[in-house]
Parts: sequence; structure tokens; C-alpha cells
Amino acid sequence: MSCSGPTSFFAIRRQILPNCEGYGCHLSAPYAGELNLTGAAAYTNLVGRQAMAAPTLQRVKPGEPLSSFLWHKLDNLLPTDHSRGFPMPLGAENFWTPLSAEQRALVYCWIMAGAENN
Repeated sequence: MSCSGPTSFFAIRRQILPNCEGYGCHLSAPYAGELNLTGAAAYTNLVGRQAMAAPTLQRVKPGEPLSSFLWHKLDNLLPTDHSRGFPMPLGAENFWTPLSAEQRALVYCWIMAGAENN
């Protein structure tokens, strides 16, 4: 995936995080995977933090999207036995509703650029 132009956590908050609220996921308690994505907690709980379902991975590893559990979830790079959960975001009937190519690129490039809190 090619990255051109700046990315920001502000853009992630506006364009990506609203997709995380469905079906009691990450924007209301109890938070799935103990991941609270509300307010100021969102960045702190994502970047550099161990993933509950994949303890060997960080939720977001700055500079390394392919080593970030968030990317594994968004791109469905998960084991078929669901030992690391299901792809995100979930839509109606708890079926995976993939982000658009533009949204996925935004996340990938933000992580690749260092996952800054900007």
C-alpha cells in the first residue's frame, strides 16, 4: 500500500473510530477486548499497548502496520479458528463490514508514519 500525504490521529478519530461503536464494541462499556476508544483514552489505549487477544502483538506498533493487531483485525489477517477474535468492524448480524480502501489506507499510513497523536 502506498502512502502519500500526511495522516493524523484526528483523521482516524473522525473517519475510523465511529465504525467501532456498533454492537457494544469499543465506544461504550463493557468494551470489547477491554479497548475503550472514547475521548482522550482512545490514543493511549491503542498505541504501544498489548492486544488482549494477541499478547505477542501491540494494538498499534508505530511504524509497523503489519505487526499491529489493529491492522490484523481490519485486514482480516486472523487465524481461521477465531483464537484472536473476528475481523473488524462488525456490522449488522455481526458480519464483518470491511472499511473502504481509502479508510484502510488512512489507518495503514498513519501507523506507517509513526502513529502520532496529532
